[in-house]
Amino acid sequence: MRHDLAIVGGGIVGTSLAYLAAKTHPNWSVVLAEQGDIGCGASSASAGFDAVESAHNGLRELSIRSRLLYREMTRDVPEAYVQPVRTLWVVNNRQAASFPRRFVGTLGDFSQLHRADDAALPARWWRDKATCVFEGEGDGHANVGQLCRGIVRYLVASTSYFSCHEAAGVTAIHYDVGGFSLQLCDGRVWNSHRVALAAGAWLADGSLAAFLPSPMRVKKIASLRIDLCPDASSPAVVYGDHGAFFLPRVEFGDWLFSFTLDSWDCQPAPLMQLSREELKQGLRKLETLAPALSARVCGQEVSCDLYTPDQLPLQLPAGGHPNLRVLTGGSGAGYRTAPALAQDVLAAWSQ
Repeated sequence: MRHDLAIVGGGIVGTSLAYLAAKTHPNWSVVLAEQGDIGCGASSASAGFDAVESAHNGLRELSIRSRLLYREMTRDVPEAYVQPVRTLWVVNNRQAASFPRRFVGTLGDFSQLHRADDAALPARWWRDKATCVFEGEGDGHANVGQLCRGIVRYLVASTSYFSCHEAAGVTAIHYDVGGFSLQLCDGRVWNSHRVALAAGAWLADGSLAAFLPSPMRVKKIASLRIDLCPDASSPAVVYGDHGAFFLPRVEFGDWLFSFTLDSWDCQPAPLMQLSREELKQGLRKLETLAPALSARVCGQEVSCDLYTPDQLPLQLPAGGHPNLRVLTGGSGAGYRTAPALAQDVLAAWSQ
């Protein structure tokens, strides 16, 4: 049997593509291969912070489109629900005048942003006279690993044209007449008219690396769990200049502190951890931004992602074949951009 579309990777990008393919091409035979468990790679460690803020127009447009697509997805997949959260943005005074423009795209203004008074930021979080606080109401967060699994459950239950295979690593892809043959780690061979490579950093660590454009690098992404129970009114707090944010997770009874690591060219692994020096790096940042919370660190969420030079995700032909596409380079923003990226590759195939 020759499939219409074979997807390599069962994270948020691969499952979003499977969902949108089923919606736009309901008669396509779609098969998805995941080398581990659905949603248990980088997606399982994702904060799932649904914010459209970006200084880069391209990333902001992808984020806004993805936000709207996730809202539509909830009609079929309850796990796509985004838990609303009020967000406080601690901004350098020099950037205050231009900051609201970082939320506006061609589809509208999704910020509900306004300047907040000093009392909006709780005492435990840092700010000084050189900063101001903006407050937004349009953001939220989702459980990304759970969402991936919810998409697959929906597709399996609703269409006979979709199949999902876990523990099914793809070891080689070859072009043949009319399409591609995919070699699986267990010896099976699939044939497909189209192939989408959506395995994130794992693409750089195996036989499929030849399909990646260069230069791309793998970067470690990390968050620390804080044993402090938020309530429904607790705000997310974002320090853009510090590359860090605090996310309240009422459903888990904790906070997530996401911070930027300077750790490049790491190897993806099923269970990733911070080194001693990387943990110290995160704790130093936490001490700066919320010293009262540093003693309450109770765990970590670690993954890695492929970064492009401009930190924009991409979808493009690979190996000279327009029907073989790479969807990757999320640069830590995979959840924020996945549905829009999937929508773009399907549009390219429809031209």
